[in-house]
Amino acid sequence: MKTLLLDFKQVFSQTSDSFPALWWRLLVLLACTWLGMFITLIAVMTIPVMKYLSMPLPEALEGLPFVAIGEKILNGDISIFEVIPVSFVIGVLVVIILVSIFGLILNIASYLSLKNYESNKPNNPLRVYFQDSWKYFWNFAWLQVRMFWYLVWPLLVLLLVVGAISLSISSVFAAPLLEVTNTIDTEIEAALREIPSVYDSTVLTEGTSGEVDSLLKQRLSTGTALFLLLGALGLLIWRGINLSLVLPYYFQHQLSVSETMDNAINVVKKQWWKVFGLLCLFFIPLILLSVIVQILEPVIGSLFTEILDLILQVIIFPPLSVAFPYFVTIMLDQKQKKSHQKG
Repeated sequence: MKTLLLDFKQVFSQTSDSFPALWWRLLVLLACTWLGMFITLIAVMTIPVMKYLSMPLPEALEGLPFVAIGEKILNGDISIFEVIPVSFVIGVLVVIILVSIFGLILNIASYLSLKNYESNKPNNPLRVYFQDSWKYFWNFAWLQVRMFWYLVWPLLVLLLVVGAISLSISSVFAAPLLEVTNTIDTEIEAALREIPSVYDSTVLTEGTSGEVDSLLKQRLSTGTALFLLLGALGLLIWRGINLSLVLPYYFQHQLSVSETMDNAINVVKKQWWKVFGLLCLFFIPLILLSVIVQILEPVIGSLFTEILDLILQVIIFPPLSVAFPYFVTIMLDQKQKKSHQKG
């Protein structure tokens, strides 16, 4: 624990020292991204939106609320293109793609700005954003895809395995239970027939067997959902921490995507609990700070709350959330090199 706190103090000190040089650069990068997204939205969507607004609804849909129209589209009663023009759908897809590109460039530029700061290189944010970042675009995009797949494929395997086990349990235990409960139904009905004043054939329409079958399915579905939730949460935490230093590792070493994934994950695996502890010690207080600001809204007013939240989300959190994992990676690299030298 003492070593963890000492390491945290070292990394937090480096992160704090970098903040004055980073916050305004990342703010410029964010402004460039927002401006690019706004121009993209206007350029791509102006004509499709005008066409959509001028497009008359089919007579069958006139006067219907939006929810009812949506239900008809989902049910296949009408085509979505009878309500929304093709150009509008294409425009939305183009905007989503371009916004994703702007988001990737913002991430790349943020790490490059930090790397330039750490290396004492010229660090003009506009040059970093509009020139340097594009050199890394395709490798960075592929790295993001690899990271997403690293997280997702175990969840798919878990879903298939748990689903197969649930079906197996249902098929193994359901039939014997239903056979027993059917026998019980028959015996109860036979006993009730001897008491005409009490017997009513409609009482046993579903019977014990139907109740048991329903209860068995309910318990299986509840147990399966709980197991899936806990398993997915555990996998996301474990593999998410494994990926936590991949991006800073890529910009520090500039290896291929495969080498970056393998090396960065191996670095974390050797000291998983330390990385987990460092990230928790850093990010949990930031999350709590944001929650406290929201809780204080009745006291300080909604306007002041929004201003504080904007400052936290736009000015304070972005440079800190980029810098801290970056310096954790540097620290782990240095310790790994020292251990190799001693070995």
